Amino acid sequence: MNRRQSLSIRAYILLLIIAMTLVPSGLIVFTALHQRNDDLHVATQLAEDFTSEVSKKQDILLASAEQLLACLAFIPSVQNHDASATNVLLAALVKKVPEITNILIAESTGLVWASALPMRNIIWANDRRFFKNAIATGNFSSGEFTIGRIKNIPAISFGYPIKDQSGKILDVAIISFDLTPTNNMLKMKKYPDFMNLVMTDHNGTILFNATNPEYIGKQENPEIFKRMAEGPVNGTFEAVGITGKDRYFAYQKLYLDKEQTPYMYVRSGILKKTVTRKTWNNLILHVGMMTSFMVLAIGFALYFSKRNLVDKIAALRNATQKIAQGDLNIHVSDSVSGGELDELGDSFDVMAQRLADDIAERKRVEDERQGNLLFIETLLKNAPVGIRVFDGESGKCLLVNQVAADISGGDMEVLQRQNFRELDSWQRSGLMEIAKAVLADGCARTAEIDMLTSFGKQISVAYIVSSFMVIDRPHLLVIGRDITAEKQLIDKNRKMEIQMQHVQKLESMGALAGGIAHDFNNILMAILGNAELALMRLAPETPVRNNLRQIEKAAQRAADLAQQMLAYSGKGSFVIELIDINDLIMEMNHILEISVSKKAFMSLNLARNLPLFEGDGTQISQIIMNLIINASEAIGEASGEISVTTGSVYCEQSYLSRIWPYDKLEEGYYIFFEIADNGCGMDQDTLTKIFDPFFSTKFTGRGLGLAAVLGIVRGHHGAIAISSVPGKGTQFKVLLPAIENTSGQSLPEAAPASPSVGSGTILLVDDEESILTLGREVLEELGYSVLAAENGIVALELFKEHKEEIECVILDMTMPILDGEQTLRELRLIDQGVRVILSSGFNEQDIIRKFVGTRPAGFIKKPYKLLDLSRILRKVIA
Repeated sequence: MNRRQSLSIRAYILLLIIAMTLVPSGLIVFTALHQRNDDLHVATQLAEDFTSEVSKKQDILLASAEQLLACLAFIPSVQNHDASATNVLLAALVKKVPEITNILIAESTGLVWASALPMRNIIWANDRRFFKNAIATGNFSSGEFTIGRIKNIPAISFGYPIKDQSGKILDVAIISFDLTPTNNMLKMKKYPDFMNLVMTDHNGTILFNATNPEYIGKQENPEIFKRMAEGPVNGTFEAVGITGKDRYFAYQKLYLDKEQTPYMYVRSGILKKTVTRKTWNNLILHVGMMTSFMVLAIGFALYFSKRNLVDKIAALRNATQKIAQGDLNIHVSDSVSGGELDELGDSFDVMAQRLADDIAERKRVEDERQGNLLFIETLLKNAPVGIRVFDGESGKCLLVNQVAADISGGDMEVLQRQNFRELDSWQRSGLMEIAKAVLADGCARTAEIDMLTSFGKQISVAYIVSSFMVIDRPHLLVIGRDITAEKQLIDKNRKMEIQMQHVQKLESMGALAGGIAHDFNNILMAILGNAELALMRLAPETPVRNNLRQIEKAAQRAADLAQQMLAYSGKGSFVIELIDINDLIMEMNHILEISVSKKAFMSLNLARNLPLFEGDGTQISQIIMNLIINASEAIGEASGEISVTTGSVYCEQSYLSRIWPYDKLEEGYYIFFEIADNGCGMDQDTLTKIFDPFFSTKFTGRGLGLAAVLGIVRGHHGAIAISSVPGKGTQFKVLLPAIENTSGQSLPEAAPASPSVGSGTILLVDDEESILTLGREVLEELGYSVLAAENGIVALELFKEHKEEIECVILDMTMPILDGEQTLRELRLIDQGVRVILSSGFNEQDIIRKFVGTRPAGFIKKPYKLLDLSRILRKVIA
């Protein structure tokens, strides 16, 4: 351990002598400073008086000039523009006043027509500031530093407007001043040589400089001019003058009565060095004398202390140095004797013994302390949580471990330098309030906090904050566990749960809609079939045919509604064909254009050579029409734009899983059509409900709406992506699986169908009595014999009994006891080659998919017509 150096006895004696001289030295300095301030005050007052006197003289001179110019307006030669007479008059006036360099009179256009000094050329004054202001304000106006155009000397000029009785300005009388005669006043007043007088115009250009005339016409020191311009009307300040020397300045602003800007700044300056020179000379003399006396006193003190004090203390010092080196057995009193120093030696001996005892105890305590520190360091290093300890009063960080640094995204050194009371991240996240509350009441608190750390890392942390006291000083303990990954997992699970709930809701509603549509189709089957039979059997001229057609038409509309319900459930019956989306849109173009508002402009952006896709053209057309009408209604009465865009894109599973209807679709190429508008848009709450049945943003909804659209898309194994911004618009992007290697192919022509009459026995199986009755009549009308079965068990018995004569079985899929799927399997066990036509209101693809490897002979969708039944029977039996 380094020995602390201290001053010697001699040094202390010297310091004592020096301290004794401080008071008289201070008095000398104080007196000098006081005298200096008095000198400065006198000099400053002298400068203020001089500035005021010059300013008053200038005001008097300018007031006289204004009266002189006002009188000129009434002189006949001036009124009559008699240039010769006026020139003589003006010349006489200039000779009487040495400060006036020239008097001129200019027309309102600026052309000078009279001058006290001879004019060799035509002179214009319309570019001068005083002339412009006099014409603009109609008042006596000031100018600025200029070089006269006749005498070619520096001057400042003023303009006075000469008006007629109506107030119209006829001429402007101009008077120019040479400020050089001001030197005469300085000589008469006998002001000190160290005082300088400077006058500037409103821009800071020097008009007059008493001691440095070479600066006339140059710009004033910017700092000095700024302080005068921004200061009061008059004042004083200290600054560096234009010559680079320190001065004390007094200034005053001079104004014309009706001008807001000073026309002149008058300042006087006194050299600071000149004012304080006498004071500093006296101070140097007095300080020199005091220093001489102090040197004599120091010499006497050193001689006395050496003989009576220093030598004895040196002996004592040598003994104590041995004690400091560890020799605690020495007796200091043996080395020093006499007076107070003898008593001091005895005290050192007692101290040496006590030091020996104390050193042994301290070593034991130090060993124990080192063990505790090692324990704490090991605890901090191996703790699975972040630990930080702060001083409760100052807020400084005292301890921190590596886990805390890892959580916050920083390093331990930076964290060690932090003060929790200065951390914005604690303030924003609310952790600061918790810390203050814990320090206030001593109660520990826990909290889960999301925060952006001071290192820019976004984290979620579970904190335990408590306080403890060490030597009556509060400390703050903050323990944090990083739960960012846990919260992200919880949020992800919550989002998945919401998605699953929505999917389950749609599936539940879809199942309900599908069941209702199935029963509804059976009823419509009876209505449409009987109406068709009645139309066939009635005479053409009977008026009842019109009523039957209305019944058929209404029933068909009801069938369309049932089809929408099946589409919503994803079980709609599609007429599957290869479709070119561009051709489909072009075929609909005319009806689309007349369906939108007249104020909405519709544009087509169709990509070329798109691959084909399999689907029901009518259903896809329904989607396009529905979305176009929705876009038009979103625009409303305002002008807007609707765009229809097609294209193809490769969709990955991660993208398909995030868009409607959240089904597990296969990744691959999809064709798409996008319908976008710049209408009112939708908020997030609306987007979550947009596919709910009967949900509408209109005043009153009219049906299943976008729920049916979603059902159709789901039936086509497609997806819908939606983006919308309130007030900006909405984009619906429908994606459908593309058929590979079909880009640019043309679609095949559809062969015309023709009904025909057949023969043979048909086994009709349906649990609805009305369907059985109607089916029997329809089939018999087509020339077939009919065996009817109300369920699958009866159908199997009839088939076993009449197997040889039955040409075909028409089998309903949805029946009690034994449904269509089970019945078909049993029929195949009886006769592997049995021809079965499945009948259902659901989607053909969903029905056929159940019979992989044992496809039925045909499928007919309820409600069907006689022509549909005739065509499918002819195809199957043939």
